[in-house]
Amino acid sequence: MRSLPIVFLVLVFTILATCGGQADRRLCGTWRMISGKYAGPDFEIRENDATRMCYKILSENSFAVIELYPSNPDSLFFAAFGHYEMSDTGYTEFYEASNVPSKIGTRLHFHSKLKNKEWKISLKTAELSLDETWMRISPPEMEK
Repeated sequence: MRSLPIVFLVLVFTILATCGGQADRRLCGTWRMISGKYAGPDFEIRENDATRMCYKILSENSFAVIELYPSNPDSLFFAAFGHYEMSDTGYTEFYEASNVPSKIGTRLHFHSKLKNKEWKISLKTAELSLDETWMRISPPEMEK
């Protein structure tokens, strides 16, 4: 389990190193979740950056996400990477690897709204309602 942070750092460096080129770079960079609301038929959970640390690192078409609880940083909650597609109103993640095996090979499509350093995503299904707000914490270098 100790090698996971090293593998993740290598992955992050690789993703950030690929933010050059002409592709859409609106999401390139590092994002931190600042709030999240999750509801289902039998539950409702609210999280913020004090209760759950969650980062997304995005290149032109790849993403990595890691989540953990600050009260117990040795307990990994979720980690995944894959590729994504972005449109004017939607953001879709395609999971290629994860510590949750059932995620591998799946996709999630979110409604997406990006404004400056704030990114809001939401997802509504019969089982889950998700609303998250993310803040850009490190924009990519725009000029090389």
